[in-house]
Amino acid sequence: MTIQPEVRAVLCMILLFLNSVITVIFLIFGSDIGLLTFWFGALLIPIFFQILINKESLEEFGFWTKGMPKYLVIGLMISSCLILIHLGIGLAIEGILVNITQEAIIFLPGMVVTQIFISIIEEMGSRGYIQRQLSLRYSPKFSIGIASLFFALLHWINILISLGIRTFTSLLLFSINMVLGGAWLGYAYYKSNNNLWLPIALHFGWNVVGYFFFGSLFTGGSVVTYLIDPILIEFEWSILTALILSLGTVVIYLVSKTSVLSFPQEEAHI
Repeated sequence: MTIQPEVRAVLCMILLFLNSVITVIFLIFGSDIGLLTFWFGALLIPIFFQILINKESLEEFGFWTKGMPKYLVIGLMISSCLILIHLGIGLAIEGILVNITQEAIIFLPGMVVTQIFISIIEEMGSRGYIQRQLSLRYSPKFSIGIASLFFALLHWINILISLGIRTFTSLLLFSINMVLGGAWLGYAYYKSNNNLWLPIALHFGWNVVGYFFFGSLFTGGSVVTYLIDPILIEFEWSILTALILSLGTVVIYLVSKTSVLSFPQEEAHI
């Protein structure tokens, strides 16, 4: 029996969500294997669907060699510039004080390795499998939208396990920003002819540069002191982040209008 693409996408989303729930349960009871369970589950579930259900190669997630170096460079440049714009606006209005600590520098190599793994498996599931399966039956806007909502849902695990009590406004902004971030990455995937290297590079650059300057419970990073209302400028929890992510989508649109991202359809997956 052939399983329709949208059914495959839904089943994959259900299993990835259950994987997140199991992770939260492990962590609530103090098990150190919780995060390990989460990341390996997030890796193996899409691979299971791709190989055993779709009967396709892992390359067809979007790990195409054509354009790979260019997409990696473009993605890193765009995401790094967006973070620096975020940081610059905060500094310009004296909203934040950044102290790059010795611990942040020491922790950087480990954070880079961790974020390579995280960026690949999150993009492989959300964009490479779920968005691509939905796009076989639905419009690009709908496929990107559903994949982005699911991407945001999975990121709520950060709230449940480590980020503590937040105001309703900050939680709402975080949710909006995760949807906008997923839409940004999904749009980049679509505009690059489903080449996964572009959203991977965008995701990686955003996490590494952002967490280095703004700090993170998971990744170490700099000491950031908020001198005004964090709702305005806090990284990933603020109005400014929403504007920066929206700007990122505009940048992808403008770049896609040039020859930088364009490949003839028959050459895009070589």
